[in-house]
Amino acid sequence: MNRVSVLLLAISTGFCVPTWGQTPAAIAPYLADAQPITVPVGEPSGLAFHEKRGTILLVDDEGTLVELDLDLKEKNRWKITGDLEGIAVHPDTGTVFMASEREGTILEFDLDLGKVVRTIALALGSHPEFQEDRDPNRGVEGLAFVPGGDGNILYAVHEKAPARLVRFVGKFTAEESKLAREADAKGSPTPYFAAVEKGWDVGLRTMNDLCYDVATKTFLVTGAKEKTIRVLDASAKVLRSFDLPGPYPEGFCLLPNGDALVVHDSGGGHRIPNFRKVLFP
Repeated sequence: MNRVSVLLLAISTGFCVPTWGQTPAAIAPYLADAQPITVPVGEPSGLAFHEKRGTILLVDDEGTLVELDLDLKEKNRWKITGDLEGIAVHPDTGTVFMASEREGTILEFDLDLGKVVRTIALALGSHPEFQEDRDPNRGVEGLAFVPGGDGNILYAVHEKAPARLVRFVGKFTAEESKLAREADAKGSPTPYFAAVEKGWDVGLRTMNDLCYDVATKTFLVTGAKEKTIRVLDASAKVLRSFDLPGPYPEGFCLLPNGDALVVHDSGGGHRIPNFRKVLFP
C-alpha cells in the first residue's frame, strides 16, 4: 500500500499517523494544543471526574488517592494500602471504586468517611482467557460503571496477557454498598467477590485506563504502549482511535468543559483543550 493510500485509510478510520516528517500539528492539531501539567504524586496511574463533588480524583502506584479541584490544586489526600491503578465513581452512592492491581481486588472508598468500606476480590480465573497468566503486575487497571440492569454494571481493563476489556458480575448496587458499610461499622465485614462475565480484545498490546461516556454510550480505552485512546461502542467495537501526548499516557478523564486530562506513569501529564469534540465529532 502506498503512502497516499495509507493516509486516506487513516483519515477514513480516524487513526492518526504522524509519520513522513510531518509535524504532529499537521496530522492532529489537538496534540499541538496539549499543555503540560504537574500532579502531586510520583507515579500517577488513574483518573476520574467526580460529578457530584465537582472534583478530579487521582490514584498512584504507591496507594495514594488525591482529590483535586478543576485547577489541579490539591484538596484532600488519603493513603491506602494497595497498588492503585484504576478509579471510578459509583453513579448512585458517590463512593469511589479503585483497582488494586497486585492484590487482585477492588476497594470501595467513602470520601466523606475517609476509609475503605469494602474489599471485592476479583475472581479472574472464572474466565478461561485469564487462566494461564498469573503475573500480578498484568492485572486490572482502569474501571468504569455503566448505568443499567439491577443498578450499575462494572467494566474494567485488564492490562495485558491478555489485554482485554472485561465486564464483571458482582454486587455493585447502592443497596449492597449500604449493607457493606453497615457490616463494616459493626466490625463484621462481608466478603465480596466479582467474576469475569465477558472479555473483548480491541487490538491493544496494553490497556491502561477506562472511561464510559454516558452521553454517547461509548467506552474510552487508553493503551500506554501505543500512546493511543480508542473510542468503542456499547458492543466494544472500535469506532475511532487517536494519539495521546507524552511518554506513557496511562490515566485519562474528560472534564465538564470538554478538556481531557492525561497522566503519565513516569510522572506529570497533559491537559488537552476541547478534546471531547475530537473524540465525538
